[in-house]
Amino acid sequence: MSANPTQIIVTTEVWAGQPVTTLHAHHRDFPEIQAEGETALAAAAELEHQLRQALEAVSDPWHRGNVVRAIEDLQAFVMRPLDD
Repeated sequence: MSANPTQIIVTTEVWAGQPVTTLHAHHRDFPEIQAEGETALAAAAELEHQLRQALEAVSDPWHRGNVVRAIEDLQAFVMRPLDD
């Protein structure tokens, strides 16, 4: 199975009256693991960190495979070509 960057969801949060925009990233299969950053790449880097921490806590091979696939999807998201 190949990595699927469309599994990564990035949403924007704009704070009313503030010049701050925060981007949130999560994987479709793990919506409970959320990361934020000032850019999509920063949020993705934090999400990868959190997924790798989750991977360390998983002992069941089937669940480990799901987390590994999520990390591969995230890496494909980071490496995808940017639209002009």
